[in-house]
Amino acid sequence: MTRVLVAPLIFTLLIASFAGAQPCDPDSPGLSLYDLGPGLYKQVQGGLYPGGSNQRPPAHESAGLALSRAIVPLGSTGNPSPNGSVVLISIGFSNMIQEWKDGAVGEPDSAAQAFTAKASGWQDLGLVNRKLAVVNGAIGGASAEKWASVPPDPLSPPWKIPMYSLSLSGLTRLQVQIACVKTAHREPRMCMADDGSSTGDAGSLAEDFSTMARNLRLMFPNIKLAYFVSRSYGGYALSTVNPEPFAFEQGFGIKWMVESQIDGTGLFGNLNFDPTNGQPVVAPWLSYGPYVWSNGESANGLGVHWSLEDFREDDRTHPSGRGVDNASTAMLRFFLTDSTTQPWFVDPQADIDGDRDVDLVDYSLFQGCMTGPGSNTPPPCQGAHQDLDSDIDLRDYATFQFAFGLLN
Repeated sequence: MTRVLVAPLIFTLLIASFAGAQPCDPDSPGLSLYDLGPGLYKQVQGGLYPGGSNQRPPAHESAGLALSRAIVPLGSTGNPSPNGSVVLISIGFSNMIQEWKDGAVGEPDSAAQAFTAKASGWQDLGLVNRKLAVVNGAIGGASAEKWASVPPDPLSPPWKIPMYSLSLSGLTRLQVQIACVKTAHREPRMCMADDGSSTGDAGSLAEDFSTMARNLRLMFPNIKLAYFVSRSYGGYALSTVNPEPFAFEQGFGIKWMVESQIDGTGLFGNLNFDPTNGQPVVAPWLSYGPYVWSNGESANGLGVHWSLEDFREDDRTHPSGRGVDNASTAMLRFFLTDSTTQPWFVDPQADIDGDRDVDLVDYSLFQGCMTGPGSNTPPPCQGAHQDLDSDIDLRDYATFQFAFGLLN
């Protein structure tokens, strides 16, 4: 793992000791982890990945891309089937279920702004893979240590929630190939030490996230990819559930877990996903998912920012309807654009040039595919029908136009 201080000194304190206790400054996070890059926060380097980078190392990127391209619809027994589904499931706590499916508490109309509804809408218009099944497995109060309980029990909370949701959707755990995870500890007390000598709650989270990754493999034997989502801003919080700097520092817990898999250090136990390296496969390939933390109104480098109105008035921790829309848009943007998600998330028809990457080249080709009603559709335009009618027209164009406005 990339560290500025000597690694053994830092990681003898993975679970923070009260000997290193210090006042936790809620204003200490300035730049987001993404914007910090190779810079330092409390003597520890930023960036989402090793070396202060926000890009996955080439070998890890290549491995994730290979797994992504191997994803095909699976039937109920977990075998490839043209009539099966590609299942993407969420795992996490209350914020995740609201942003993923339910919408804000007390604002029932905001469910239409949650990720599931948005993905379904773009599925109907032909941008999102029609074989994709988006399932909610998150549950309120399911903090990281609960998902990290060993051995995981599919008949008990919290794991019985994803199992029940799959069953309601006519799916099985053998069809799950991708997970999106967002959770943290409830009411953390130990922040990272200013001198880097203690990793605080973030180090403990890295351990629990690693155990969660292994539990994902046990619960979903065919899982290939798992994306971990950062917390949103906690500086408006009216409670001690997860204020700053803990919401920010949760991002380091994800970073260190993913680095451990990349480096193969075994720092948090075996996280191997590669059957060719001689170790048992015990985890999916791990990556940062949407990075949504920003310092309040100051947008991060990905364009995400948080205002007071994005959170419920009663606690300023859980999202309002506006916050649900903010978070779900970031999720949709990630799944539409990331190299390891496009092969299974984006509908093949949107990839007009067939290079398995929906980009500005496809947009340019699409513009040349515009025809009138009843016109013959020349290659490579057959896949450009976004609304499933007989011609490529302004409705199809509107779908593509929105998508590329969202992506760029």
